[in-house]
Amino acid sequence: MKIFAYHENASGKASFTKTGDAWRINPSNNIFVVADSPLRCLIRDTKEYPFDDHGYEAADTFCRSFVKYGEEFLKNPKPNEESFKEVLIQCNKEIGELNRQLGKKFNDKVNYDLAETVGIGIIIKDNKLFYGGLEDCYLNVLRGKQLKNQASWKYQIMKAGKYIDFLSKEDKLKEYVPKELNGKIRKSNEWEPCWCNYLRNNNRAYDKDKNLVGWGCFTGEKDAEYFIQSYSIELKKKDHVLLFSDGMIPVLDNTDFLKWFLANRSNSFYFHLQMKEKIQELLKGKEDADKEKTLLYFQF
Repeated sequence: MKIFAYHENASGKASFTKTGDAWRINPSNNIFVVADSPLRCLIRDTKEYPFDDHGYEAADTFCRSFVKYGEEFLKNPKPNEESFKEVLIQCNKEIGELNRQLGKKFNDKVNYDLAETVGIGIIIKDNKLFYGGLEDCYLNVLRGKQLKNQASWKYQIMKAGKYIDFLSKEDKLKEYVPKELNGKIRKSNEWEPCWCNYLRNNNRAYDKDKNLVGWGCFTGEKDAEYFIQSYSIELKKKDHVLLFSDGMIPVLDNTDFLKWFLANRSNSFYFHLQMKEKIQELLKGKEDADKEKTLLYFQF
């Protein structure tokens, strides 16, 4: 399989922030992984540049760990979705060790900027693709002329986002801001303490209709395991397999761009430049234009 890899640094308003995306490939064992770690508003609002942020270390740790434990997974004579989930659980534990090395403390509501990441990993064995992780990095397996996506996902993070929108409309986000941070976080960033201190890795966070609104993130906390998703798909010849960070979501949702990419993809410098130009034109004037973008692709 010929592997295509694309990465674009954050631009515009997000320029000069640290890199948050990481990825790793073990082509001989068909292991692929993409991770994305945020730069928290807490750091942007309360600290001077350069930011004391360990997001990339978390993303890179996740990727290195996934390859390491993925190689062990391949030794299992009868791999399944549960044993694949164990790979992701081990990756979460590695992030926990990173946080301990950094002296980060869990449940610190005033300094919740842990080394954290989300990520998606895949391993192919005997034509079966095992995949899973935590949002919002994703996998698409596109099949046939209609390019129908075969990959399943619960999209839990969308429920968390809608809950934040609800609290914002009710003007209740400020209730989640610790008194020590009053006046230090911008009004527009008041969502983040709720997002991290209440919703992150909380499987007991429900809305008024008893819908789960917590979300999962690799931090090393055991509660993250509840949100880890793992699946498997029997691949067919000519399936298009794409792993990507959230910056690529609106790009790949564009049918014209997707068809152009699949028809013309190349690892040449010229194609990468052309791809960047097309992405910039597609997202011109939109907030997504400033996001970091990572894509791994191959055709089975």
